[in-house]
Amino acid sequence: GSARLDRLVATARSGVAAIDRWAELLHEAGVCDDESETGGKDKIVVVGEYSYHHILFSRLHGARAALRDFFDEITHPEVEEGDAAVWQSWLVQPFAKWPPGRRAVAEAWVRWLVGPEQRRAGFQALLEFVEHESGLPHDEHISRDYAGRFSLAGAACEALIGAAGELEADGLMEKLADPEREACAVCGRTPR
Repeated sequence: GSARLDRLVATARSGVAAIDRWAELLHEAGVCDDESETGGKDKIVVVGEYSYHHILFSRLHGARAALRDFFDEITHPEVEEGDAAVWQSWLVQPFAKWPPGRRAVAEAWVRWLVGPEQRRAGFQALLEFVEHESGLPHDEHISRDYAGRFSLAGAACEALIGAAGELEADGLMEKLADPEREACAVCGRTPR
């Protein structure tokens, strides 16, 4: 039983390093991904967009170079110790209220995703993940919106929304929400 599951987890690969690392961390912690529906309770929406996940990852995809440069700057080894501590806490703070086992998985995943090894590789796993997630079909984006809070989709959104905000504020990424939008991007209806 257990040995066979270990072998399956070790050999089952999605082809996306960040997704595979998440699966490995879940397995090591002995927990399953939380794919329970949110029931709309904690679901974030952007008015006029069919999927929060879609708009976030499509915007991040369009700003890949700026995203890489942002993480390169905040994880640089020569960043002052106080500033480095602020950025490190900023990256993992969204998981503070997660259950301990799941919090450990999410924090380990984020630290791996933007850690020294990934920094040396130009954050290839992060950029590959952003590309993969932005390229999902319509129904997969919607399913990511309804994945449980403690799922990979939930962790990724929580980990990257701060960076998205910084890039948006600096004018390096298109805004998630367009307050001047006069109609829904999907159906063309005017919001009331």
